[in-house]
Amino acid sequence: MIKQPCKIFFHTRYVSLFMGNLSSSNEAQTSIPMAPAPDTCKKPHAVLVPFPAQGHLNPFLKLAKLLHHRGFHITFVNTEFNHNRLLKSKGSTFLENLPDFCFETFPDGLPPSDADATQSVPALCDSMRRNSLVPFRELLAKLNNSWVVPPVTCVVSDGVMTFTLQAAHEMNVRCVLFWTFAACGFLSFKLCADLIDRGITPFKGIVVICIMWMEGLEMNVRCVLFWTFAACGFLSFKLCADLIDRGITPFKDSSYLTDGSLEALVDWVPGLENFRYKHILTFIQTTDPNNVLLAYVKEEIEAISKASAVILHTFDALERRLLDILSPNLPPIYTIGPLQPLVDQISVKNAVSSMDFSLWKAEDECFEWLNSKEQNSVIYVNFGSVEVLTPCEIQELALGLAESKKNFLWILRPDLIKGNSGILPPDFSAETKDRGLIVRWCQQEKVLNHPSVGGFLTHCGWNSIIEGITAGVPFLCLPQTTDQPANCRSVCIEWGIGLEISKNFKKDEVGMLVKELLDGENGREMKKRAMEWKKQVAAATASPQGSSFQNLETLVKEMLLK
Repeated sequence: MIKQPCKIFFHTRYVSLFMGNLSSSNEAQTSIPMAPAPDTCKKPHAVLVPFPAQGHLNPFLKLAKLLHHRGFHITFVNTEFNHNRLLKSKGSTFLENLPDFCFETFPDGLPPSDADATQSVPALCDSMRRNSLVPFRELLAKLNNSWVVPPVTCVVSDGVMTFTLQAAHEMNVRCVLFWTFAACGFLSFKLCADLIDRGITPFKGIVVICIMWMEGLEMNVRCVLFWTFAACGFLSFKLCADLIDRGITPFKDSSYLTDGSLEALVDWVPGLENFRYKHILTFIQTTDPNNVLLAYVKEEIEAISKASAVILHTFDALERRLLDILSPNLPPIYTIGPLQPLVDQISVKNAVSSMDFSLWKAEDECFEWLNSKEQNSVIYVNFGSVEVLTPCEIQELALGLAESKKNFLWILRPDLIKGNSGILPPDFSAETKDRGLIVRWCQQEKVLNHPSVGGFLTHCGWNSIIEGITAGVPFLCLPQTTDQPANCRSVCIEWGIGLEISKNFKKDEVGMLVKELLDGENGREMKKRAMEWKKQVAAATASPQGSSFQNLETLVKEMLLK
């Protein structure tokens, strides 16, 4: 059999070296990259495209490690803004010595901004939707014409970066969507369309993220959408689209905030129980009929059918009922979470397997502090990489933590407070100095697995929830936006491992719930259930029989390598 040779393509800059006025032949030789090893040409080549936020980068990097370990050449695509933030956080040598693992960038279309601040998510979504297709198409073409990497085999795109589909289709490459949501979050996304069709929304509320991927299909490349959510989060997105289709959203006026409209049950999805409008993606909370995100979410849901497959960052035992609701009329769904226990099974330790992404520099002195505390005695507080709180909310949280008299580790990002005007209460530091520690950022999974951590006060972003479940830690839930209300519902109602903090909370409630979670009878029962879910995680990710392990193997063989 005649073996297919690697394609050889000389970029314009190399041709010019030969044709121009060179000072010596040695200069030309040192300017041309070395040819790849023969085996490189034979490797499957996966292009991974995460949404440019910390909560999406982490699961994508884990999936990239797993595919790399299974023999794939990896191209990891960041926006230029986030790529520069990573280099600043990790150092200029961060990307060196990574065999068969490359990074590429494309512009996000936004004007220059503070290099250390989280970008505006609505502005980022809108800009990328309008500006990303052409540079991504050019990137895929460049990769396919390169002689230093193998041809692109597949694209694994964020479920909310759908411009990838059109470009992938043009190249006849399969594209798979990875949704970083839970299944319930994805369903709430879909129900947004229902509310619009029912005329219930828009009503005035929060404008939150929805991202895009449709354009990848133009190059005829297989495209797999990776929704890094759980089934509940994915469901939240789908339900958002339902509400749009049903004319329920946009709401007619702001009375929806006080008249009980958000308590209405979703009654049109067979098998779905006790799921209310307030659990659906927070995009629906608007009265603006011209809200661009409402139209956008509907487009995103409709585009999912064009993907080769959908990946969810959850596991079957956790959300089986919701997965059964979601599966009809969708591309094949692969549940491959939690990803970290699968990554931990990689036997070959190298620069790729040990790599981590963080847009902020972690402050590891917190582990020495945790080592000094008793087992299950610390409440860990973190609101993720995007959410912001008001100065009043920061004050009430601080006072509640102080009044609880419990140990706490609090992550206060530099850009966590709206308007950068919030300050901690007077005497807070002095009052809590022996039992509280505040840092700007940390290695969250390592913190959650520390024996002194007994609870997690969280915004209910899906990464935080799945990492807490993996560690066997119960939750205090204070959801903010997007799929977080749906995730909170699952944590507190479906799985029984968390307590919800009221939307308009005060210090007394915070202090009481912290004490209940760490010392109360409810807290002890939740800890037991959390430890049972930890065992379920181990079973789902075990090699070779675990459901998530097997689903990952099937995804690779049936989707990414075909």
